[in-house]
Amino acid sequence: MDIERQIPSLNIAGLTPGAIFSVDDKKLVWRGELGDGDLNVQDYRTGELYRPLDASTGMRQVATLTWMQDALARGAFKILLYADGTKPEAERAPLSEMNRDELLKYDPHAEARQTLLLELHLKGISRSDPNLAEAVREIWTEKLTGFGERPATSTVREWMTWTDPTLPALVQLVSNSGRVPRAKRLDPVVREVISRGCEWYWDERGRQIKDVEARGAVKILKINKERRDQGLSPLKQPSREAYRRAVRASESPENYERKYGKIAAQRYWRASREGQQAKHALELVLMDDTVLDAVACIRTVNGRRYPAGRPYLCLAICAGTRCVPGFVVSFKPPTTHTAAECLRRVGLEKTNISPEWKRRYPVLTTIGGKPVALGVDNGSNYISPAFQEAAAEAGITIRYAPIREPKWKAIIERFFRTLNTWLLQKLPGHTLDPKTLRELNYDPATKAVLLVEELEALIAEFLNVYHVSIHSTLNEQPAAAWLRSIEARPRAILDQQALDRMLLITVPGRRLTINGVRWNRRTYRIGELERLLRANVPNSAVGDRIKANAACTVKIKIDPNNVGHIWVEDLVTRTYVELRATDVRYSWGLSLDQHEQVLAWAKKQNLAFNTEEERLAALNGLNDFIEAMIPSLTIRERRAAGRFTDPAGTSTPDGDVTIEHAQASHDGLGQVIEHDPAAPDRLDHDVVQDRPASGVTAKGSSHEADPREDSELPPIDPKTGLFTPPDDEDERFEEDYS
Repeated sequence: MDIERQIPSLNIAGLTPGAIFSVDDKKLVWRGELGDGDLNVQDYRTGELYRPLDASTGMRQVATLTWMQDALARGAFKILLYADGTKPEAERAPLSEMNRDELLKYDPHAEARQTLLLELHLKGISRSDPNLAEAVREIWTEKLTGFGERPATSTVREWMTWTDPTLPALVQLVSNSGRVPRAKRLDPVVREVISRGCEWYWDERGRQIKDVEARGAVKILKINKERRDQGLSPLKQPSREAYRRAVRASESPENYERKYGKIAAQRYWRASREGQQAKHALELVLMDDTVLDAVACIRTVNGRRYPAGRPYLCLAICAGTRCVPGFVVSFKPPTTHTAAECLRRVGLEKTNISPEWKRRYPVLTTIGGKPVALGVDNGSNYISPAFQEAAAEAGITIRYAPIREPKWKAIIERFFRTLNTWLLQKLPGHTLDPKTLRELNYDPATKAVLLVEELEALIAEFLNVYHVSIHSTLNEQPAAAWLRSIEARPRAILDQQALDRMLLITVPGRRLTINGVRWNRRTYRIGELERLLRANVPNSAVGDRIKANAACTVKIKIDPNNVGHIWVEDLVTRTYVELRATDVRYSWGLSLDQHEQVLAWAKKQNLAFNTEEERLAALNGLNDFIEAMIPSLTIRERRAAGRFTDPAGTSTPDGDVTIEHAQASHDGLGQVIEHDPAAPDRLDHDVVQDRPASGVTAKGSSHEADPREDSELPPIDPKTGLFTPPDDEDERFEEDYS
């Protein structure tokens, strides 16, 4: 026998194939012995056969028993993880060495299993006995109810395979489920490949989990080729689920930022703040605009209906009670006027509710009043000076949402979803996403039959149902929360003058002369012109005057629903005085949209008119032109025509808000309607308005707010002769659907 070649095998406690250990902090995997003193040791990181450096030759050679014994002698050897996945420090005494008390402390249910199996043996019940289920139910009910829920029959059959059913041993009925770390099913080399794939996944936005799987499969195939050359068994390819779980487990704010950017990571990971909170009715009213997911129609003079696209909704909701005190539906894109009209409706009493609703729920007529604060985003219709001044004159504080904080108005955004689910999805002409429309071959424009006025009436009826339905957040009806709040804290009411002023748009820098005020190609001088001159000229700057003519610069307010009159500021009394246009027959009752459309159409038709009769003829000609053109217009162009036929979008059908009038008396004075006076001072008189930071673009409405400069006319569409409508979501929707 060759004594030098007879090397005894290595026997280190716990060092079995698959165990992970380290030598001089080098992480290695034990695979066994190759024979003749050579060891099968793999590099944990690369999976390759580990070749330590031989100090005598300076070359790398296969690990040997001499190398391992030297590491043991130096104390450089350390087992990190056993093959079953347990750590050395988590090692416990074998179950066979535990006494009964230790076993029951380790698994209290082991005694129940033993008792159940003993009773089944005494009854002569085996695993295949058809009466096993009934016997288990009887034994568990009589003796083992204190151990919780009765086990399934299939589970009891499995227990009977753990030990001898005729003499069940307690030590064999102890379950390790959930008490020891689960052994890793994947090889450490495979787990390392998956880990590197996760890092690769988060490095680029376009990479998907299936790309990580393909990359890992190629890597493992390469490793298996090297292992076959070394006479080792190949590694098993992991499933896609293994990659998916590993990628999701590695998800973190840092990795998400690497893949999608800082802003996306903040939006995805940043925890929600307290949000907008209010304890009382009208303490905070949130207002926002959206495009409704339904196509509405316009009605021509002859009564025909044509689809005109998706209308806009401007809505206000009380944050404290979730009641909706006001809304506006129209073809008009979000502007200062639609926002002011919605705010005016918030302050109105709801007197036009149907008798059935009013008799059953009188509280519905009280949902309205003066908000203490108004929460809006940074859309141009809300940040305009005209809207700020309208709110300031009514004594309402405006709170602007932070930039890129969509959760700031989560309450109203959630309500839009409720409106879409409860109502809009059930209407003819309801729109879906373009992909779904193509799959269903569904064109909402061909199904649309509702006018804007009819759609607004349906929304008003929906709100009645919504107000008396249980709200999941409040755990009560919004109407009940409103009633409880106004009984404990009376609401403030705006008078009629304050409500009317909300609709007026402020235009600064207009010239007041002895000939009146010139605005938007209209002359206004019918009224108390002399009073305005006497009050304003002496109090104006000298530089604003005209030589040999009493003139000054003033601030005026216009009514977008009626260009036949304006209001001019009186600097002495700090009030506004009405002046009417000289061409009353043409201007009175004409909206600003209609007037601008007439000017644009007249320019297109090369009509130069100066007299009132010529302007009336131009208005009639435009009506005939639109009537003839509507069938051939696109949806976007029909929306422009819809704004002309119903320019303000402030129709009040049944179920909407109206103005309450007092009954006349014998002395000519109307009876005073009960109301709470508005606050004499604003709550934020000493607080600077929070505006977006310099250089940051407000992400709100894409449409410019009023007022419109009278020196510029809207652009004319050469195809239709109408002024070009502003960009909105319908244009993108049409392109996607087509």
